Amino acid sequence: MFRIFIVLIVAVSVFFSVYGGEKQHLSNNVIGYLSAGEYRVKSTITVPAGETLVILAGVTLYFEQLTGIEVLGTLSVDGEPGAPVVLTSVNAAAGSPEPAQPFDWNGIRAADPSASVRLRHTRVSNSVYGVNLAYPEARAEFEEVVFQDNGYASLAKGEQIVPLAAGEPFNARWNVEGAGLGLEGEQGLARVPVAAGEMVKKDDRGRVRFIVNVSAIGVGAAGVIISSVSLARLDGNFNRYVSENGLERRQANRVYSNIETGTVGLMMTGAALACLGVTLFF
Repeated sequence: MFRIFIVLIVAVSVFFSVYGGEKQHLSNNVIGYLSAGEYRVKSTITVPAGETLVILAGVTLYFEQLTGIEVLGTLSVDGEPGAPVVLTSVNAAAGSPEPAQPFDWNGIRAADPSASVRLRHTRVSNSVYGVNLAYPEARAEFEEVVFQDNGYASLAKGEQIVPLAAGEPFNARWNVEGAGLGLEGEQGLARVPVAAGEMVKKDDRGRVRFIVNVSAIGVGAAGVIISSVSLARLDGNFNRYVSENGLERRQANRVYSNIETGTVGLMMTGAALACLGVTLFF
C-alpha cells in the first residue's frame, strides 16, 4: 500500500514538473513590457500605432510558423551583454522533434512609415527576414545584433537587402535623432500603460499559476493519502466482515465508510489533476 502511495505521489510530481513550466503564449496585440523568461508566439504579434512594446533582457521568443512581429508603433528590444534577447523558431526549443531552419517564422516587419524598431544585444535566427523595414523612413537602431540562419535576408530596408556578416554583431542607426528613438523615461524606455487584455503579464500569470499548482499538488497529495489509508482499512474491515459471516453490523458500516472515504480521496486527486491540466491553457 505504501508503494502505491509513493508511485502516485511521484506521478503527480512528474506531471507538475513537466507541465507547470509551460511557456507563456503570445498572440495578437501585445504592448507594455515582457519580462525575462520564455514565450511561445502562437500568432503574429502586432504593436499598434501609438503603442510601445518593450522586450526586456533575458527574454526568449519561440515563433511558430507563419508568425512574427508587425510593428506599427514602437518596438524596443532591450537585451544586455550577459542576457541577450533571443528571437528564434519554435523548433529551436528543447525537445522539438524537428530542427530549426531558415524560413521557420516571418521575422520582424516595420509596417508603417512612423514605426520605430530598436534592437540591442539581440539574436535573430531562422526567420524569412530577420528585420524587414518595409518603409525606408521608419526609424531603426541596431546595437550588437546577431543575425543567423535567416532565409531571404537578415535585414532589408525598403526593397534593398542590407549586406551583413551572419553571426557577427551588427550596429546601425537610421532616421534616429539624438541618443535613441525619441523614447522618454528610465533608460530611454517609454513608460506606457498596459492595455487590458493586450499584454501577457508573465509575472502575474506565473504567480497565479504557481499558487494554483501548489494548491492542486497539496489537494492531490491529501487525496492520495486519504485513498491509501481508506484502502488499507477497507481490506482489514472487509476480511473481518467475511470471517464473521456478516454478523457484525458495525463492521459492515466500517466497510461502507472506507469505500466512501476512499472515493472522496480519489475525487480530490482527480480534481487536483484537472486543475493542473487547466493551467496549461493560461
